[in-house]
Amino acid sequence: MKIVKREFNSLQESMNIWLIPTSCYLAQKIMGIVIPNREWIWWVVILLAVLVWLAVNFKIVKNK
Repeated sequence: MKIVKREFNSLQESMNIWLIPTSCYLAQKIMGIVIPNREWIWWVVILLAVLVWLAVNFKIVKNK
């Protein structure tokens, strides 16, 4: 099995899926307004966004 980039998508155009939550988290972390006991929510959201981005842009195919 190998990972192949899907033909119809552009990686740069779909980066907003994970770039927006990540930049919002970093901005709030720099300003100091992230609640420490709820910071795990940001990590879960960013992880899910990256997984969705990977699923949209790549697929797993069998070797022949």
